[in-house]
Amino acid sequence: MKTKILFALLLGASVWVGCDKAQHLKNPASQKESHNKPPKGDDSTPCDSVACTMQFEQVHLQVLDASGAPVILDAFHTEDMTGTTLPASLYEYDNHTKAYVVFNDNWVPGHQNSTTTVRFVGFKNGAKVVQEDYNISTDCCHISKTSGKNRVVLSPNGECDGVVCTMQFEQVRLQVLDASGAPVTLDAFHTEDMTGAKLPTSLYEYDDYTKSYVVFNDNWAPGHQNSTTTVRFVGFKNGTKVVQEDYSISTDCCHISKTSGKDRVVLP
Repeated sequence: MKTKILFALLLGASVWVGCDKAQHLKNPASQKESHNKPPKGDDSTPCDSVACTMQFEQVHLQVLDASGAPVILDAFHTEDMTGTTLPASLYEYDNHTKAYVVFNDNWVPGHQNSTTTVRFVGFKNGAKVVQEDYNISTDCCHISKTSGKNRVVLSPNGECDGVVCTMQFEQVRLQVLDASGAPVTLDAFHTEDMTGAKLPTSLYEYDDYTKSYVVFNDNWAPGHQNSTTTVRFVGFKNGTKVVQEDYSISTDCCHISKTSGKDRVVLP
């Protein structure tokens, strides 16, 4: 009887030691694994697990004339709000859609989950005729426009909508001198078109301060934007025509400019 009891006690102790050893071997491994595993997110960024589509997003702008026909700008670019031109890979003219790409997905790398504002500007005949701002949002994969126009229509009278002109009043001047270099005061003078028809007197005058003749000025600009013309200045002395000078004039959205013609004539 004593032998059976001793055997049972030994068997129970063996089972308890075996269970405790198994538990002891199991827990340290589990604790070690848990200790060495990095916290979730330590080795990743918010965009690492995002699967992007192959779509290449672009922001387009149609530039049209009054008839609805596409306008081909002489020059254009997209710039930031400090006026710095952005890389040319971000904008282009899309010949298929006849529209301007203002901004595109080439912006995404390095700018994920951010917003920015850009400006598209376009030029025609030496004048800025397009200036449009766009708010852009960039997620992990693509850009998207949050504000900004899809289309602009330029005015029929020289495509000058949105052009801001300076207050400068441009004039074309001519000095008329004698052989000694002294200013000559003409008895009569005017500016005429190439048919000989006198132009309005608001376009020419004698400037007593500079002792020179104003051949042409910015009073011509309204109604003649983005055009060219040729005019002739004539002057008379003692009943004789002593001055006859032709001038080629270019007019943009704001001002005239002389493209050819003299600044001074010396009478014999």
